[in-house]
Amino acid sequence: MKKSKLNFKHFNQKINYSSSNEDTLSELKALKINKDDVVLTITGSGARALDLLIAQPKKVISIDINPLQNYLLELKIAAIKHLSYEKYLKFLGLRESIHRIFLYHQIRSGLSPQARDFWDGQLKMIKRGILYQGRWERYFKMLSIVVKIFRRKKIKKLFTLTDIENQRKFCEKHWNTKGWKFFLNFVCHRFFWKFFFKDPGFYQYVPKNFPVGDYIYNSISNTLETYLAKENHFLSILILNKFTNEKALPIYLMEKNYPLLKENISRVEIVTDSLQHYLANLPEKSINKFSLSDISSFTSKEEYLSILESCIRVSVSRGLFCLRHFLVKRDFPDALKKKIRLFHSLKEKLARTDLSFAFTFTVGQIN
Repeated sequence: MKKSKLNFKHFNQKINYSSSNEDTLSELKALKINKDDVVLTITGSGARALDLLIAQPKKVISIDINPLQNYLLELKIAAIKHLSYEKYLKFLGLRESIHRIFLYHQIRSGLSPQARDFWDGQLKMIKRGILYQGRWERYFKMLSIVVKIFRRKKIKKLFTLTDIENQRKFCEKHWNTKGWKFFLNFVCHRFFWKFFFKDPGFYQYVPKNFPVGDYIYNSISNTLETYLAKENHFLSILILNKFTNEKALPIYLMEKNYPLLKENISRVEIVTDSLQHYLANLPEKSINKFSLSDISSFTSKEEYLSILESCIRVSVSRGLFCLRHFLVKRDFPDALKKKIRLFHSLKEKLARTDLSFAFTFTVGQIN
């Protein structure tokens, strides 16, 4: 147990995610957010909270135990408040700019004192474009350098294909090779994710016999059967380490959604706390919708049960929830199934259509 605490402590002292490693369209389909809803979500890179804001709920409560991830969300919120769309993309790093420090000083006053002190000491990170500076993004950039040595022409071809049938044939013949499968099994080894990526969610509670490399290989292969690579922002960040198609961006980065973000940005409430502690202290009937991402990868079975029990307690009647599962697959505990209604067909549909392809879902309604 001491080892676990040390791992999580180290993890919570870095910016681990900065771009977007999920497809929040799935949460929007599952939660059916309306203007009267109070939505609880996990901060991470801040992308999920901003994506959910597009549905214009009454409030989005964005919680993370890592204060630095919340400082990142504050920075993105300040940018939305004070910058035009073009400057917003340049500041974040999606477009080229030599003026990011100047733009930072334009939005700096919109940060809390704690966030301001932090970002004042991270000007090099801001100068490089904060969108790609998380540990997750830097880790996969390192891997992509290796992949490009052997697959540069294949990668270029994959991301220029415009017909799904042609893509399927290309993948069958050129992409889904034994070498590619071996590479994924190699870099998905527990050792790499523990000592290089250092994300405890990738190894802490993952069953030792779970074939991680095979799972990732099959997940990528399946999504390339369904979606064009050039239209999948998650594949773009994973393989190219940047968003290359501005017509296929995460929701909060799309130009058409920027006016809605500006209009509703004050509805985001940021909380730095553990999810378990925060929920335990909320009053009953205070949350309508729960978008809790991949909490199963970061919690023990006991903690997971405690969080779900608290969600049921603080939910309004017929509140909706959407949970993601990456490598740690957990069913809804039997002890709580009488208090909820699971949407089995919807969870299967989301697993098939989610652009971030490696997730499964638990979705449903609280009685």
